[in-house]
Order: sequence, then C-alpha cells, then structure tokens
Amino acid sequence: EEISKNARSTANRKLSALKGVFSWAYKNDILEKNELEKVEKLPEIDSDDKSRYLKEEEVKRLQVVLYERERERGEKDHLKPIVLLSLNAGVRRKVVMQLEWDDIDFNSNMLRIRKGSSKTSDLDYVPLNDVAIQALKDWQAHTKRTAGLVFPSPKLPGKPMHDCDASFQRVLRQAGIEGFRWHDLRHSFASHLIQDGERIETVSALLCHGSVQTTQRYAHLQPNATSVAVERLNKLYEKKDDSE
Repeated sequence: EEISKNARSTANRKLSALKGVFSWAYKNDILEKNELEKVEKLPEIDSDDKSRYLKEEEVKRLQVVLYERERERGEKDHLKPIVLLSLNAGVRRKVVMQLEWDDIDFNSNMLRIRKGSSKTSDLDYVPLNDVAIQALKDWQAHTKRTAGLVFPSPKLPGKPMHDCDASFQRVLRQAGIEGFRWHDLRHSFASHLIQDGERIETVSALLCHGSVQTTQRYAHLQPNATSVAVERLNKLYEKKDDSE
C-alpha cells in the first residue's frame, strides 16, 4: 500500500526510519525479535515514473521567457539563476534554496552540497559549467553579496527562500511548456547528458545518487549505446566478397 502512494525512494526512506525504531526496541528488550531486520529496500526504479524532461526547443523557449522577464522587470531576477543552475548542475531544489556563497568556488567552478541537503552523504561536490557560473556571477553582481545565502527569503531575513513555484509556473505557461514539475529540471539535466552519450556511471555521480541502479531510469534514452558497442567488433573480421 505504501508503494502505491509514494515513489520507491520515499518508501525506502520511511522503511529505514521504521527499521531504526525496531532495531532500538530490540536492543532495549522491548521486542523479542526484530521483524524488519532482513527486510530489504526496494529498487528505486519506478516503472510508473511520470517524470519528463525538456526538449531542446523547450529549453530555448524557457530561456527566452526568463530573459524577457528580467528585461520587463528592469533588473536581474532570482528565477533565472535558480532555473539555470538546476538545469545545468542537476541539483535538488533544497540544495539550491540553502546554497550559500561560500559553497561556490568560482576558481574551480565547483559547488559544495552541505550536510542535510544531500540524501547520500555528508558532503558532495558537483562541477558547474559556464552557463551556471555566469548566471551565479550575474546574480552576485546584482545582489552585491559575497557571503550568506545566495537566494534569501524576501520576507524572512536570514532564512532561505522557500520556493518560487508560482513564478516558475507562470514562466512555464508563457513558454508553452505543459506537464512539467520543478523536479523535472533535474530529470532534464540527466536526460540531456544521457542522450549526448554520457555514461550512466558519470551521470549517477553528478546526481549524487547512492546507487547506479537509481540512475538506470534514464538508460532508455540512449537506446543505441549497446548497438554501437557491438558494432566495434566488426573490425576484427575480414569482409568477404559475396561473389567468391
């Protein structure tokens, strides 16, 4: 029943929490047996995954609307760097909202993911491409801040921005993009890399996935990878003239 209501990753997190409670109760002689000790986690590959990714023309339309939004406002806008960072670094929304300027190394073009923001480890580092770096530099020049939160709440001083769903949805409508959620920005990042021929293992590392198995959901986007691999064996065999 829990699986039908949640993504498998969510069910696994709840299972881990429940197993922790049972383990504690067993060690403290509250339970005679830990019934959950041998229960294994579900493979985090959802057959009914409804995620989608932006096609190339959609990315271009989204960019146009984001730049037009800034032009109309007459100043730099927080939404553009947030969306471009999400699309080009594949980081989760929580990571973006809690990001501090100290987490960004403009010399090495790296972004640090702090403890509590990553699901898999205490600390992760992900590389930033030129698009993400430029968006962050433009935003920093506009805010004139070099410390503290990159995207602070406009209403709660010292607190991170909670979300920007309303403005994001307006931009999507203006760009003619339908059926798209915030988390699909991360899916778009992974999907574009896979379609461009990047290895599953590399994409898994960039997404900070705990297992390559989780990243396998994108494997179907590179259907010719196996065909290309076996074609390389052709060079081992001499071509025979059919007329012989």
